[in-house]
Amino acid sequence: MKRFVLTAKVLSLGLLLAPAAALAGDGVWTSGYGQGINEANVVNARGVTLRVACPDAALNWAPSVSIDVPNLQGGENATVTALVTISGRSAAIDFRRRVLDQNQVVYTWDGAGRQRRVFDELVFNMVHSGRRVSVVMSTERFRETFPLQGARAALEACAAD
Repeated sequence: MKRFVLTAKVLSLGLLLAPAAALAGDGVWTSGYGQGINEANVVNARGVTLRVACPDAALNWAPSVSIDVPNLQGGENATVTALVTISGRSAAIDFRRRVLDQNQVVYTWDGAGRQRRVFDELVFNMVHSGRRVSVVMSTERFRETFPLQGARAALEACAAD
């Protein structure tokens, strides 16, 4: 009987804490289309957003990947190398670090030119491989993980291009 009571208390505590975790980031991929751009994104448990944007070919814009880190304090605009890993496959990608204001920093990488092959492989692996994508930027002391569950449906338009 004690074991059941203890389990019930732990379960109750878990149910109380679950809404707070959901507010930080629900880990569910969403997608949308607007102004010629298919966009898919996911927010992880720490509130960091991973976004993949695929413009229509008629726009003649490069597809891109961005990471929006809330409450990151200022700093400089710079280029930083990120190691992106999915199911043991890694790619070193140079992101542009942009400081939008003192409390918002966005890292952006576009798949223009020779980078398009890397972008296509990244999207393919997000859709077909693994359970999560890990992004590490050593110089930024940045290490985030994003779930890939639901990425297939959200990234369908990007993978088709």
